[in-house]
Amino acid sequence: MVNILFSKINLLVLLMLHWETGYGVPVENSDDELVAVVAVSRHGDRAPFTSFPTDKYYNLTYWPMGFGQITKKGIDRQYKLGQWLRHRYSSFLSEFYHTKEIYAWSTDIDRTLMSAYASLAGMYPPKGYQLWNEHISWQPIPVHIAPFLSLIENLGCPKFFSMLQKVKESVFPIYEEKHSETLQYIANKTGWPKVSIEMVDELMDLLFTYEEHDLTFVPDWSKTMDHNITRYLSAVVYEIQTHTVPLARLKIGTFYDYLFNFFNKFVDPISLNGRIGITDPTAKNQKSKFVLVMAHESTLSAILNTMRAYNMKHIEYADTLLWELKKRKDGVHYLNVLYKTKSELSPVKILKCDYNCNLEQAKNNLADVTITKKRWHKECLD
Repeated sequence: MVNILFSKINLLVLLMLHWETGYGVPVENSDDELVAVVAVSRHGDRAPFTSFPTDKYYNLTYWPMGFGQITKKGIDRQYKLGQWLRHRYSSFLSEFYHTKEIYAWSTDIDRTLMSAYASLAGMYPPKGYQLWNEHISWQPIPVHIAPFLSLIENLGCPKFFSMLQKVKESVFPIYEEKHSETLQYIANKTGWPKVSIEMVDELMDLLFTYEEHDLTFVPDWSKTMDHNITRYLSAVVYEIQTHTVPLARLKIGTFYDYLFNFFNKFVDPISLNGRIGITDPTAKNQKSKFVLVMAHESTLSAILNTMRAYNMKHIEYADTLLWELKKRKDGVHYLNVLYKTKSELSPVKILKCDYNCNLEQAKNNLADVTITKKRWHKECLD
């Protein structure tokens, strides 16, 4: 009986620590004023894009919504992310949706758009005057295509891909030679004639998708691989995309331009154009204080890497970066950056700027990789 009571007390203490360390506690417990939030999330679980020749589960029978499309589990995960955001910012956000309070961006991809809609459904279940059907706990909330995330994918940037190819040619052969036995093992099991670093990333992405969807889909031979090696090789594919300052500027620089332009309006409300950024693509989000951005693994890894916070680990479904702008009583604005996984909420440094990073210092630290849309076009053509 004593042991049972002791175990229950331990469990209660652990739960209290879990909530008190910030994973479940509303952010408003801080003495300083929360001014604005930007949340950047990876989309929810999806079906695989591609697979290897010997894979019997790469079949639409198992993925009825289509290859690359979000799954039911992915929708559920994003809905729960929305509920988590609702709880964390319960005193910051109204219970009722309003266009002047929150603005949602997404890349122009089915799975990110659907993830954004699912998260917003979790954040804003209709109630009161917004309850339009008592049998449906959902209301439509707009999601907009994010131009600051879609430049490379939609418009192309030959210079970026040319620079990236040079980095690949200098980096990949080193890893391929060092881990040739692992690559050959993968080739033998998958039916691929030759395995590159990028194919390792494709394999690890597929295995992760299967692990999250149905463990019986995971081939037995993959369990004997050295996953420390294969996961690292997969991460290299993402790390090199922002390996140099010129690459980082073209890959993720317009996001930082948008981010600091958005935050600056709370510091200097007279100048909505910001000090270093372009005018927001639409004036409708000028008064919003919460921005949700639905994106990809490559987006979050690029942001983390430019802050020197990428730990070469897999960005999982619904992982989220939170940028919280706060204001002290003396009027100074600072940033808290946090990284949310399905089990943890951890502080992130902006280069060498600790938690509670002064906003101006954060801007200065990331100035080299921050670029306007106009400048982006110019550098892509140079």
